[in-house]
Amino acid sequence: MQNQGKVAVISGATSGIGRDTAELLLADGYVVYGLSRKPSEGEKIRHIPCDVSVEGDVASAIAEIVAEAGRIDLLVCNAGFGIAGAVELTPLSEAERQLAVNFFGTFICVKYALPALRKSRGRIVMVSSAASAFPLPYQAFYSASKSAVTTLALALRDEVKLHGVSVTVCLPGDVNTGFAGARHKHVEDCEIYGSAPRRSVEQMERDEAAGMTSAYVAGKIYRMCTRRRVKPMYVIGVKYKAIFVAGKLFPTSFVRWCVGKIYG
Repeated sequence: MQNQGKVAVISGATSGIGRDTAELLLADGYVVYGLSRKPSEGEKIRHIPCDVSVEGDVASAIAEIVAEAGRIDLLVCNAGFGIAGAVELTPLSEAERQLAVNFFGTFICVKYALPALRKSRGRIVMVSSAASAFPLPYQAFYSASKSAVTTLALALRDEVKLHGVSVTVCLPGDVNTGFAGARHKHVEDCEIYGSAPRRSVEQMERDEAAGMTSAYVAGKIYRMCTRRRVKPMYVIGVKYKAIFVAGKLFPTSFVRWCVGKIYG
């Protein structure tokens, strides 16, 4: 209970990685607030109904937390979802919603939590994806949204370090959660792309089903939340660390050829 009385705010804390991370922080003494569209009752996590893509929702939620708890020591930006399909067949509204939740939702949470985090000299942990380093065909907008999150974290880190706020971002590989079931898919066989989008996403979902548990990833994020100093970026999963290093060593054309052979 080394962090007794500290206050953590987690977006997307009702299930999966967010929920498991919240439970670990609770066990360590944190007071945990969860921001989610669906309220949840009867547990120690204090859930505040909030759509992270709506600025007014986030502003009100953060103000409520500060008024009630008096501080914020930790912000974990975890809320997100995925869409899949060929770029040219993706409705603009779907692409906009993808960026609104995954990227702008992260930005909005940071924007309104930062004043309290400066006072506590706190920490921001952003949950990105290995897809930010290795963009996936037929998941271009999800990959783009997570690449934007990674870039935001690295740039923000240098902006706020003089104020004592630390920022880090994690890039998990495949995780076996309910994420795949919630994915918005436009992958029906069609004249232009045939069955390629459907086969690509089916392969991704097989990889996710065989992937890391949410509890394992949450344990890594918990350590990012609580260790004294953090690196700018963490890749989660031994296999994905090796792939990340290989991606730095080999030409982009070769890396994209490999990705295309698996998911193209």
